[in-house]
Amino acid sequence: MALDNGEIIVGEKAYYQLKQDPENVIDSIKRIMGRDNSDPIVQWQTQHLSYKIKAPSQGKEDGLVVILGGKEYEPEDIAAQILKQVVKNAETYQENQGQKTKITEAVIAIPAYLNDQQRYAMQNAAKRAGLEVKELLYEPIAAAISYGFKPGSDDCQTILVYDLGGGTFDASVISAIGDWFSELGKAGDLWLGGDDIDNKLIELVKQKVAQEEDLDDIDALIARMPSRKQKRLIDSFKLVAEQVKIDLSHRTETQICIAEPLIDEFGSLIFIMPFITRSEFEQLILPLVDRTIKICQQAIEDAGITQDDIDVILMVGGSSLIPFVQQNLKQVFGYDKVVVHPRPIYAIAEGAAIVAAGLVDKNLTVSRNCYIEFPDDPRFLLIQKGEYLPLKTSVIIKTKADGQRFINLKLFSPDEVENQPNSPFIDESIGQIYLALDKHYPKGTEIVLIAEIDEQNEALQLTAHLRNDESVRVSCALGRGDQDTAIAKEVEELIDQFNQEREFTIKEYEEVNQLAGEIIQATNLMIGDNGRIREELRKVALEKLKKLKILSSRKYNSMSNNPYDILGVSPAASKDEIEKAFKARMKEKKRHPKILTAARNKLVKNNEDRLVADYLLPALPPILRFKRYDISELDKPTPELKLIEEIENENLDEFHAKVMADFNKSISNLL
Repeated sequence: MALDNGEIIVGEKAYYQLKQDPENVIDSIKRIMGRDNSDPIVQWQTQHLSYKIKAPSQGKEDGLVVILGGKEYEPEDIAAQILKQVVKNAETYQENQGQKTKITEAVIAIPAYLNDQQRYAMQNAAKRAGLEVKELLYEPIAAAISYGFKPGSDDCQTILVYDLGGGTFDASVISAIGDWFSELGKAGDLWLGGDDIDNKLIELVKQKVAQEEDLDDIDALIARMPSRKQKRLIDSFKLVAEQVKIDLSHRTETQICIAEPLIDEFGSLIFIMPFITRSEFEQLILPLVDRTIKICQQAIEDAGITQDDIDVILMVGGSSLIPFVQQNLKQVFGYDKVVVHPRPIYAIAEGAAIVAAGLVDKNLTVSRNCYIEFPDDPRFLLIQKGEYLPLKTSVIIKTKADGQRFINLKLFSPDEVENQPNSPFIDESIGQIYLALDKHYPKGTEIVLIAEIDEQNEALQLTAHLRNDESVRVSCALGRGDQDTAIAKEVEELIDQFNQEREFTIKEYEEVNQLAGEIIQATNLMIGDNGRIREELRKVALEKLKKLKILSSRKYNSMSNNPYDILGVSPAASKDEIEKAFKARMKEKKRHPKILTAARNKLVKNNEDRLVADYLLPALPPILRFKRYDISELDKPTPELKLIEEIENENLDEFHAKVMADFNKSISNLL
């Protein structure tokens, strides 16, 4: 997508804008959809892009935007514009065929290895384009349907789809019989495709120019170029790299000619016109091709079969046309098994069309594991890779405190494809689960969290209810980094601060929990079906958040934290007096029960220790300290007491000082 005199253009015309206005041409948008600007892989990818990627200036807490014509666009907005153009093209074609219809539904093909966050982004892009998503169809199964669709046939084939596209690589093992298709296993790499081959070619070109011109640091020269010239040069590299792949598919050598010259430190022009041989190109891409083969082998292993069980290796995607890629696959899997789809560029679209027409039955599976991070189980497996769709699973969650209204849990999906050279093994965040109870419930209240993925393979849906009463629904949502997540995180921080830094009354405790629950209930409904903010609910959440901040910052009166003051008794109070005061303070409800209970326990212990000391000290020549919590033991002629310390060569004053120091330390620990 690009801008041409302020007008949005899409497709080939936009692609060739790279020469004139590279900063305002957006390509490879699918790679960064559903990702965060802080993602290390995104930061690495920006080195190879002419347009700018940054964190949103407003709205989403996470995520990213691209800059086009000085304006911020979410990746979903760019994808929506592309989809609108595809719809327009299709409607024009139908009109030329004498069919005047308006397209409102779509089957959208996506890489098989996308995580839930990325599927959600693709889903929102379709909705912003005005389309109802009939299905998010995995690209490899779409290709298999295009190739193996044979209505009425009983012929069973096991197909390994090798899908090497522009931005991603997928390998899927699919069983096909007539018009029935079933996924058996799959693997993929979202950062391996034709774009990566282009990037390697660009690096080779720079190395050759540096050698020919005796340049120590060609990247530094490029970096010193005026911004516009620099970006024009980078995009000229991209256009040439595409042509090199085509030329070397039927030639042994080709020359690169880039119109934009380099400028050295003396102001001299350096023209970029190196030769590249097919041998150099093949050595360059060999590690990438080997990587695709390893991913294929992993997909076969995940399917629970052997390489010999594969009937056909079906190659699709533009980069699968490279002869060296085909040759390597044939050497590994057998010359008679490897087949290039007759229409490798259109195979996926054809398969999606067949599915849209309702002509096939199929079984799709979950692409990746999905985990919940619990305090006592940081990798609880909620959804397992390979499970068939539709899928429905659940987990029990318990409240940790009386009156708890708000629960937050992290949901993530690890990228588990082995030996990735371009990125570290990381857990990719799917979002934050937010649950909000409608009223006070006791500690240990059980909530059933239900996770579902439907047959259309849309983004994960969450619902919740009380375990002992399914009719009581619990507000539940998956925050994906938008303003709803930002508000919920602020609520969580305020509650943590309130619990750690403040002493509060029962009334205030209830007020804080109620406000927190109401805010989360509002944020859980704040994101519309197309991923846009519902402004009226955002205002409700922010207004209640303001009240919570006021309550959290309110200064309390100078309540003493001394346990004697808390219960209102003197240091000479008996155990009965302490218990009586404790019950009275509990009825008053001016201090939180946990504060009152801690004070009561401390004073009872102090009282018992004091009585023991009073009973024994006058009678013992050496100074001894005993401990016995049952004070009635002192009524016996020979009390049974536990010796805890014997102090010799110290006078009584020093002993008392030591006892008081211990006592003060205990008080500090209590407070």
